Amino acid sequence: MPTALPTLRQPKSATLRPMDFGAWQSPTGPGAAQRLERLGSRFALDIMTGRLRWVEDRRAWIGALLRGISDTVLYPVSQPGLVIGNPGAPRIAGGGQAGQVLALTGFAAGYVMRESQAVSIIIGGQRYLYAATAETAADGSGAMALPVWPPVRRSPAADAVCEVAVPMIEGSLSGNDKGWTDERAHTVGLTLTITEIE
Repeated sequence: MPTALPTLRQPKSATLRPMDFGAWQSPTGPGAAQRLERLGSRFALDIMTGRLRWVEDRRAWIGALLRGISDTVLYPVSQPGLVIGNPGAPRIAGGGQAGQVLALTGFAAGYVMRESQAVSIIIGGQRYLYAATAETAADGSGAMALPVWPPVRRSPAADAVCEVAVPMIEGSLSGNDKGWTDERAHTVGLTLTITEIE
């Protein structure tokens, strides 16, 4: 079961990074370069917390970091300046999906997913993070064909939950191997990375 990292305060910074496993192949002679897509592209999130001043902050973070050694961790993806609104209860419209367009249903009629807006999909108890690659509106019945990056990594089942109101990244934790530093009257902030495992 994933460990939710504390969200008592906004992080000092949060950098969402695409991890692209595709590559451009250049010919040995004249000709155009060719894009080779490989499955498995995903996201990583670099987080820097502010100073942890209260005992409660410190205990919550240290406990989560210790659990994150052997569990995956969860953290909400911040989208500054984006007004999410009421997306409804989006879910996957049908099983067997692949590629870079997700068929979704359950949106509030007319809801608009903005370009680069994040959505996480729960598949087999694990979250997979995607970003919209174009602004797309739901029709009157709440259906939407949403273009996304990265390509679908694991085909979701019909009615799999899609988290739009609070999208989450789930993955392995790194950067906490150096531990934490206590200073007089407060704890120094932490720098860590969450990398999707699949």
